[in-house]
Amino acid sequence: MCDIEIISGAYSGPLDAALPPEDRATSSRAIIDTTAGAGVNPPLDPGDLAQQAETVFQHIGGILKAEGGSYEDLVTVSVFLTEGGREAYTTVNETRARIFGDARPASTMVVVRELARPELKIEVNAIALLKK
Repeated sequence: MCDIEIISGAYSGPLDAALPPEDRATSSRAIIDTTAGAGVNPPLDPGDLAQQAETVFQHIGGILKAEGGSYEDLVTVSVFLTEGGREAYTTVNETRARIFGDARPASTMVVVRELARPELKIEVNAIALLKK
């Protein structure tokens, strides 16, 4: 049986106050499964997918760093968007590529009718396998 703990706001830095309450991760010392949404700090622009994507991917990076990992440790990323089309797809992929650098986890992008918080345009679930 593995030792699993719930992580919430486990890292400090410029993003700690920005984490919305639904940003959580579970860790079994080797696997991190996290879901991240856009926070409230910096102030959220409900119409700006690029800003929200940037915030979400930074939140994931902060969670990974707090557990001793990096974007290179990601094995899969699932992106949920409230708008589809080439422009939304390109915006998210360009933002992710810039932030993730050379990391290329398996990924899925799905368009949904809405997310739990109506002002959100994106939510991401990411799974990382740490080399601890």
